[in-house]
Amino acid sequence: MDIDLEINASHDAQRLARRFHSQGTLRIENFLQPACAAMLYTVMVKNVRWRTLVLSQQQLLGTPLYEAGASSFDHDPEAIALANSSARSGQAALYDVDRLYPEDEVVPASAAASDEGLGPFELRISNRLLELIRIVSAEPLFQQIAVQANRFRPGHFEMFHSGTWSADKTGKRRATFILNLTPEWRPDWGGLLQYRSRDAACIRGWMPTFNSLDLITFPRGWWVSAVSTIAQGARLSLNGRLYSH
Repeated sequence: MDIDLEINASHDAQRLARRFHSQGTLRIENFLQPACAAMLYTVMVKNVRWRTLVLSQQQLLGTPLYEAGASSFDHDPEAIALANSSARSGQAALYDVDRLYPEDEVVPASAAASDEGLGPFELRISNRLLELIRIVSAEPLFQQIAVQANRFRPGHFEMFHSGTWSADKTGKRRATFILNLTPEWRPDWGGLLQYRSRDAACIRGWMPTFNSLDLITFPRGWWVSAVSTIAQGARLSLNGRLYSH
């Protein structure tokens, strides 16, 4: 089945663009049409085949794909131990994905098989969504969006990364978006999207809020705080990278 990513018609692109360029980040509430957001959530919970991805020693490592709908919070103890050990001495991350971004696909065989994707459905990006992002990001020439489903379970995290130009294997990346699809969340459960202020003295964070979209200019530093063991569920999102010609 195909799902159209149809956005809410009430968004004012020019006003959003001013906010984005004054801050370098932007949150858009009620981003998709409600029915579309609800359908995406249902598919992510019931139909997506996930694998756990570990960033350790500048390498991406991945488990085999789980069965669709798998939600146990007690598997992958080795992945958790490896990510925690790597975090103490350098860059690390640990979370579930449905596929790899095309530019990250040269990885060990255990993490490869990216053609499984989102399984029973594919996404169709509406022209209005493309036009909105072009205006807001001031990147009128961008044409490509690579999308990845994310799931952060208790113990999962993504350390601060600066997203420098050298990290962009395509040389064309211009922005990142995170479409939050978690219906209920509390800030003390962790999983917050966080940034440093320009003077690095203040931390700003966004709690996962259902059907909100966070847009981040590239390069820009950010991280996802560790999800607590008291969290009553998983942090779900649809993440995307935006590329120019």
